[in-house]
Amino acid sequence: MKFRIAELEINIEYLDEYIALLKVESQASVRLETGAICIYPMFEKEHSTKINILEIYAHQEAYKEHLQPPTSKNTKQVHSLW
Repeated sequence: MKFRIAELEINIEYLDEYIALLKVESQASVRLETGAICIYPMFEKEHSTKINILEIYAHQEAYKEHLQPPTSKNTKQVHSLW
């Protein structure tokens, strides 16, 4: 298995848009990507702009698939905010 934790801080002016797109992207990744087991965003209670994302993949190849250029409009928007 491949585990990844991303620690992000999002500009406050983009936070609502980022959260909405993150929900779409994380659900789509798990539903559509072979080997994507879960993508779990965690929000810090005291720092609303800090988000940690736990990603779990079945194997290294599944993680590499996830890193391929996005194909959906929403996914492209999410990645452009990072």
